[in-house]
Amino acid sequence: MGYTGVYGKLLIPKLSKKQFLFCIEMAYQIQRSMGLQRGKSDWVDAVRITNYEAKNAKDLKQY
Repeated sequence: MGYTGVYGKLLIPKLSKKQFLFCIEMAYQIQRSMGLQRGKSDWVDAVRITNYEAKNAKDLKQY
């Protein structure tokens, strides 16, 4: 997931308590890895984050 600041401080403890496996990455890093992109919506962002994770899974560290 992308780093969400204040929202992450609420979400991370709940995900950890339920023993979910997840990774937190800075949004800038995700955007930078894709080059220039047009279009912005929650759905498009979710797809881009999923593609980033799939492409970089071996290098990401679980939280």
